[in-house]
Amino acid sequence: MNPFRTLKFLSSGIALCVALQAGAEVTGASSPAFKALSANPANFSATAASLVKAATPRTLRDTTIDVVKSAILINPAATAVIVGEISKASPMVAGTAVTTAVTLVPEQLVAVVKAAVTAAPFYVRSIVQAACLASPQNYQIIARAALSALPGSEKDILAGISAALPDLAKAISAANVGNQTPTLDVIFGQLANTPATGSSGNLQGPSSAPPLVPIYTTPVSVLPSSGGTIPSGGRGYASP
Repeated sequence: MNPFRTLKFLSSGIALCVALQAGAEVTGASSPAFKALSANPANFSATAASLVKAATPRTLRDTTIDVVKSAILINPAATAVIVGEISKASPMVAGTAVTTAVTLVPEQLVAVVKAAVTAAPFYVRSIVQAACLASPQNYQIIARAALSALPGSEKDILAGISAALPDLAKAISAANVGNQTPTLDVIFGQLANTPATGSSGNLQGPSSAPPLVPIYTTPVSVLPSSGGTIPSGGRGYASP
């Protein structure tokens, strides 16, 4: 991987880490997102999506974090719905929404990943990468959740895992040979004795600290001719 690109991703992740650690300083009664969501409970998810969509490129990430945190504070049961609506309206920050949600309500990991992938299928790789950075020990659960939401996306899912967990990348590459990608069961069977470690190279188990997360501004694999429609049985994925 290009070291300059890696540094850029890690810098973005550090910024997100700081924003999440701000806690009450970012989200609370004084938060514009909190006020807007509280004032419109009838259109809770639509309001969340519109707030993110209205953000400028410069404030998009921070707005996404603020909206997701505010929504969870108001109604944690609606986390997956909120992430799905935001991912559909602003897919370039689907990963940011997923990371924030998984960090704050890890018990909703599967629902959040499914909602994001369903809403932003062309961003499945960055969504998986973001979720794996937030919860590296659950990379298999994340992969299966993404695949259930978008059958046929094994290549992008494995690419997302490899990007988030470099120590697994070599083993995944070794197993992923030939013209066809092996099933996740085959890949994961070969990774049984390989620990999931983050981009820093240190073992990352459960932690209250937010993860480092790259923020993407473009999808990894886009097919403009499809018009955004995924044909039945999945779609063809380009090699990462």
